[in-house]
Amino acid sequence: MTISTQLTVPDWTTQNVEQFNVARQNLASEMPVWTAEVNQTQAEINQKAAAAEQAVTAAQQHAAAANGAAQSANASAQVAATAANANAQTWVPGADYGADTVVWGAPKTGQLLRCIEPHSGVSIEPWNDPAHWVLVGVPPANNPTAGPTSQAFTYTGGILTQVDFVQDGMDGTTSLSYDATTGLLEKVVIFHGGRTRTTTYEYNADGTLKRESAVVL
Repeated sequence: MTISTQLTVPDWTTQNVEQFNVARQNLASEMPVWTAEVNQTQAEINQKAAAAEQAVTAAQQHAAAANGAAQSANASAQVAATAANANAQTWVPGADYGADTVVWGAPKTGQLLRCIEPHSGVSIEPWNDPAHWVLVGVPPANNPTAGPTSQAFTYTGGILTQVDFVQDGMDGTTSLSYDATTGLLEKVVIFHGGRTRTTTYEYNADGTLKRESAVVL
């Protein structure tokens, strides 16, 4: 929405009585339209600001949820990691890897990854290559409340649309998309450690949140 109405300004110093009265009448008829445009523009600004704030909150909530899920999965993950640990090897760029081969993950994380698709000549690190590798186990962090070690924020039109981060030695990305008409947050996709969490949002007619659905792959 833009303010397109130009207001007529009566000026008794340059206009005669008839011109002044015409200008005054024009101003009176233009004011309601101009006021409506101003109010609509302000409403859109407020809505976009609220959507941006909601997006940040949602990203923080999903990060906390992912952290909690990782902690609750530690026990079973450690069992799998222990079993694979004996045969784990150091990953070598471009080497041949068969199905179920286990390699060490990102440096200093203690994570293990299992080959799910035989390949050779690939130089992408296993922890950034979900097409060929999957995590075997997730070791407990020294600090269970630890978050990303770095984050880079991308804004489009003043609204947060992407967060690139590094956590546990692995790159991750949070992408946020919005409804083109309402500007409300529509979907959040988090990729980290070879896994993807996609959360979608549905809203009531008045713009309040109706439903949140998530799929983890």
